[in-house]
Amino acid sequence: MTHMTHLSNPDTDLSNGIVALLSLCDGFHEEAEVRAAAEPITPDAIPAPFHKLLVHREHMTTTLEELHGGAVALQVLRRRHQGDDYAREILLTLPGSGKVVEFGIVRMDLRLITPEARSEILAGEAPLGDILIRHDIMRRIDPKWYFRVHQESCLAQAFGSQPSDDFFGRLGVIHCNGQPVIKLLEVVADVR
Repeated sequence: MTHMTHLSNPDTDLSNGIVALLSLCDGFHEEAEVRAAAEPITPDAIPAPFHKLLVHREHMTTTLEELHGGAVALQVLRRRHQGDDYAREILLTLPGSGKVVEFGIVRMDLRLITPEARSEILAGEAPLGDILIRHDIMRRIDPKWYFRVHQESCLAQAFGSQPSDDFFGRLGVIHCNGQPVIKLLEVVADVR
């Protein structure tokens, strides 16, 4: 499992975005399919309404809940857990309709998560942002790279047929109590 590494500024080093994406997707998707799935772009290249969904330093969970007027549900597709390294591939959906509003991959170092929050994360029943907020874990969200994600790719298959030709996503790090603990990819759809 890949450990946390320092990530570069999205405005100055787009080429390293693919390296970070490949590292994050390792164990879930083949390198060739990830390379074909997404291209790094600057935040300014993200069109509305995706720009508002992605270009901020807030939890995606709360951003999606505000947009859709209610809670989002977590569905864990696959997970990997070895010692203190934990990774999972997830969907966030709208309760009732089941519409997918986010596809994500997250990797984290569980050593720096409180035992109570760690237990909830491993249970896989609530979105990560919700858990971190409820447990009042001091956090800073640091988006590093933004991507155009092609509709037919492995990173967008969960959305099914959508009106958009492409999807957009961000890859970043969540620092908990001053330490880089969580690396995550968040790909969103406009399903309003």
